[in-house]
Amino acid sequence: MAEKSGAHPITKKNLEYHFPKVNDHLKSINRGDPMQRDNLFTLVKGIGSANEELIANKVQSSLEDIIEGFALYYEINAIVENRMKAINSQVEEKEKLAFVNTYSMFSAAAYIQHQLGLLMENREPIEIDANFNFKFDYTKDDVLAYTLAKYFGLINIGKRDEVIKEEVDFPAASYTFFKTLKQNALEKKTGFNPKLVDLIKDSQFKISNSPRKSKSKS
Repeated sequence: MAEKSGAHPITKKNLEYHFPKVNDHLKSINRGDPMQRDNLFTLVKGIGSANEELIANKVQSSLEDIIEGFALYYEINAIVENRMKAINSQVEEKEKLAFVNTYSMFSAAAYIQHQLGLLMENREPIEIDANFNFKFDYTKDDVLAYTLAKYFGLINIGKRDEVIKEEVDFPAASYTFFKTLKQNALEKKTGFNPKLVDLIKDSQFKISNSPRKSKSKS
């Protein structure tokens, strides 16, 4: 699981390498309309702020956590893909793909949930419709795109209905989403070939020297 001490450190440079790709995903979310792409950065403007063109401090900090988390998704994906070379043709490629994406997204969601929890202070998580069935058997880019489409929809509805109104509401609602994503990925673990599960058995990853700049205080 991410964020625990262990034998495999993940550095600032490792995560920064993936930032451009993650940011591109956040700026161009496909929700099914071939003629439209949605921008998460644009959507969150005005939450917790009287100025509809500004991103409030806790919202910005949450976005930074999400960017780091999805950079972690790509980094762990690469690590596990490399480990899977050892089993070659013993497991079907389709199952390998689903496994590496599921485990990587579990790690990303766990990291993001933890970081968002720190931003919420004494705020309780906002309950959301948890009836999500995430897909992990696409390419790694498509898995992230699919996940972001669901996330954007949640935030969009929450903002529209004023459930997400104050700046702390953003991490509080996001926390529940990523907790659900983490649990959904974890539940799929038992369905994978034991040879795949053994590749990450007892694996721990430590994120050192966070690339995020010091956050502004609210």
